[in-house]
Amino acid sequence: MTVVGLIGAYGAPLFSTGATPSYGLLASYFLLVAAAITYVAQRVERRWLWYSLWGMHLAWLFAFAHFLVPLVTVTGFALGSVYLLIAVPRLGWQLKPTPDTPLSLLTLFDVRAWHHHALDTWLMLAIMSIASIAVFPLPLSVGIPLITALVACLYLAPLFSARWDAWPVLGLVWVALWLLSSDLDSSSLAQHIGLGMGVFTLLYGLVLGKRAPQSIHFIWLACLAVPLMVSLNAVVTDQLWGGHVIHAFSTLLWAACLAGGAAVLAAFTRHFKGTEQAQTLARLSLWCGVNAHLALALTLLLSEYALTLALTLQAVMMLWLTHTYRIALTNWVIQALVTAVLARATLLLLTTNHVESMPDTLWLYPSIGLLIYVGQRWVQNHTLPAWLTGAQLQLAALWLTSATLCYVIFKG
Repeated sequence: MTVVGLIGAYGAPLFSTGATPSYGLLASYFLLVAAAITYVAQRVERRWLWYSLWGMHLAWLFAFAHFLVPLVTVTGFALGSVYLLIAVPRLGWQLKPTPDTPLSLLTLFDVRAWHHHALDTWLMLAIMSIASIAVFPLPLSVGIPLITALVACLYLAPLFSARWDAWPVLGLVWVALWLLSSDLDSSSLAQHIGLGMGVFTLLYGLVLGKRAPQSIHFIWLACLAVPLMVSLNAVVTDQLWGGHVIHAFSTLLWAACLAGGAAVLAAFTRHFKGTEQAQTLARLSLWCGVNAHLALALTLLLSEYALTLALTLQAVMMLWLTHTYRIALTNWVIQALVTAVLARATLLLLTTNHVESMPDTLWLYPSIGLLIYVGQRWVQNHTLPAWLTGAQLQLAALWLTSATLCYVIFKG
């Protein structure tokens, strides 16, 4: 009888003869039906009733989004759906936080395991996808309320259940996709929204990382948020590839936010408390995040040589961190970074103009070699030093080649 009533309740509006339906009243009606079915499902302890509600409710939400119903109505309908279909079955009507055991990072992001521990994550993704249909084609300023409301739900979710700890990542990626669908390359508003989202996520991740020290993914989210959004802006505006930024102040603003983020992460390392293992991993992650922020800031502000220096600094920083905190690190990580440095250094020699002026390679190669020499002091195994010495010899050969070219050209 309940199923028959459910079908009748959701199908009744199809037979309405009204020429101009009241979308707000119709959305309220569907939310009332969903609330009634959720209440019955809880009282009789039949979760299949809750599952049967999904299809018809989401179908009407899709219809609202597809047929360009006013965005205020779609926003209210989507928020009500999140509350009735996801929050209430898990937390109750009063939204009381549940004492769930934090899940491991692999389990949290393993899509194949979601049907065991987080079936409601699929439902949230469905609501986000339907909301995207409504908001992505609209102008940026018009879609802000709906995006803000659902992203707020995604960011507040971990405060109520550890099963939803992955949702802030979904929110950050969703905002990035929304900005990409808009005129990110020419809109200063879109660029500032992305930058603000990155800064907010950094602070959010640090707060939740301190609140739950065993959940290292919040620290990683804080370390990656600002570089992700700045990289998105820089790549779309062609800044990383030598293009022209329409808003001249953007590069300085991005670099300032990166430098500020690095300072915040460095300061947070002194206040993070947890188990010895969690504290060591968190500090290593935070210092790598500091290095990533500074490396990207230098890449934006300086010439194309800055990225080569930034990669070298990252390798040296990782060697120092592993030595300081006694963490075993496989050789291939450092070898991959140094290989990238050597490849870029060799390419710079081939593309540098040695005719018009003294090339920057004359100071770049000795600087890189000196950094690698300093990093050798913190190597913990016996095979990597010889490999790094070979890298320094290759840099010396590149420098001699560049100096010889300059001597021949300027003397001739």
